[in-house]
Amino acid sequence: EKRMAGKVPEVAVGLAEYTEKRFTLRGGGLHGVMAYELWNFVDGRRSYLDIYHALRAEAQAAGEWYYGAVEARQVEETLERAVKAGLLRVKK
Repeated sequence: EKRMAGKVPEVAVGLAEYTEKRFTLRGGGLHGVMAYELWNFVDGRRSYLDIYHALRAEAQAAGEWYYGAVEARQVEETLERAVKAGLLRVKK
């Protein structure tokens, strides 16, 4: 959790490119709706941990039977793939 709390992702490309390419980085085992929501929480203020907590709360509110379980590993892997692809950068 400490590692995730110290990483704050922000968009590293133009809005059009970000909007177009962010969904090509699916994976991480997140339900499609949860993957969509993950991108909505990237704002340059929320940390990986904040995003994980928000997604987990949404999944639990609807019922994990519907959106599946959200694990910290899934959130971190998805965001790290976006960083490696150049769509996001981690604020220092």
